[in-house]
Amino acid sequence: MSKTGYCFRCDEPTAGKMCPRCGAELYREKDKSRPRSSRPTTVGSATSDRPVGLGVWAIVAIVVVALLLVAIAVVASSAVGVS
Repeated sequence: MSKTGYCFRCDEPTAGKMCPRCGAELYREKDKSRPRSSRPTTVGSATSDRPVGLGVWAIVAIVVVALLLVAIAVVASSAVGVS
């Protein structure tokens, strides 16, 4: 059992691979299957595929700021000892 196609030359729907009247290939629409997303089971649950939490760049930024604060504290404590 083949899907029904459409012959634009004869302007009528027909079954098979080729039109029986004129021999032209039939036009068939592609199957449009959308991926269905699952609905959240609870209120507030994440629906995206992205992991929940901080990203890599956010963690790098926090570490850089912490190291900068440590460097400022070291410089400040050495400056107090010099005076």
